[in-house]
Amino acid sequence: MRALFTALLAAVLVSPLPASALELGRSKILSGLGEPLDLEIPVLQAKPEELENLRPQLPERSRPAAMASATVQLDRSASGEPLVRVRTSDPINVSALSFLMVADWGRGRTLRAYTVLVKEKPAAPPAPVQSQTSLS
Repeated sequence: MRALFTALLAAVLVSPLPASALELGRSKILSGLGEPLDLEIPVLQAKPEELENLRPQLPERSRPAAMASATVQLDRSASGEPLVRVRTSDPINVSALSFLMVADWGRGRTLRAYTVLVKEKPAAPPAPVQSQTSLS
């Protein structure tokens, strides 16, 4: 009996651990209050075959009214990293949005809740005034 236990323990310790599953990272908002939403969510630990089958979505029941026109698509960052992009055609006029994002890739599914604070973008600084001097 002890030999069987030792053999099973050795098999468990030697067997490879399962690979990490695809994850959704922290959101990054690129738009401001009064503008159409532009939001990026990084896709972490994704294998190429998972990205091919990845279908990110905002479940209808979890969408706030301000995100009724939202579209979700798989995209790449400027550095080539995969991300989920969420955009609306209508301006966002609320300071906080809470929603669920579901990512299904055929062999698995992940769900993450997000709360995003939408802030006013700072006003652009005024252009410097150039004085004109006339030579007389």
